[in-house]
Amino acid sequence: AMDLPHAGSTLPAAVRKRFLLTALIGNAVSYFIINGFLALAPHVGERLHLGPSQAIWLTCTLLITRAFAFALFWRWEGWHYRMGWAQAALWLAPGCVAGIFFSPSLPLVAALMGVLGVAAGLTYYGSIYYSLEYGEEKGQGGGRHEAVLGLGILAGPLVGALATRVTGHVEGGKTAILAISLLVTLALTLRYGRAREG
Repeated sequence: AMDLPHAGSTLPAAVRKRFLLTALIGNAVSYFIINGFLALAPHVGERLHLGPSQAIWLTCTLLITRAFAFALFWRWEGWHYRMGWAQAALWLAPGCVAGIFFSPSLPLVAALMGVLGVAAGLTYYGSIYYSLEYGEEKGQGGGRHEAVLGLGILAGPLVGALATRVTGHVEGGKTAILAISLLVTLALTLRYGRAREG
């Protein structure tokens, strides 16, 4: 059963809508970051002097921790309608990918992959939860959730590839992914980050 102190039905519709929009856009940014990273992951592995099989396991750290995050945020509902949790997940994602792209330390990169997985899990869970919680047409909300996933999945590798092509080196792709994710996160925070929780 839903944790009653965090039930969205007790909040004004405008507040719930701000949480919904924050989660939807944040999830698009999260998928943009993750899929941009996945396209450039071989270069990250080479920079850390990893072979292909080692680099694959490093990448799996992100997916494994994301799966654990789903289980955690399913069982613990204290993040419901708490803007601090949403903002933490939003800002951790570009912060982590900056370290992953540019840090020379393998232990640090592995740790950041795990944190990114948890942040991505919370952003995803928030997107689907608020989409289905807000408004009367729950199925339509789920469709919006899926649409932003597709946007991020397409845009991340596309931006990375185009920036790499334009600049002539992979660092340009990494920088473009990081810059765009930071700009969108900043705009999202300025627009919705002060949403009241009721």
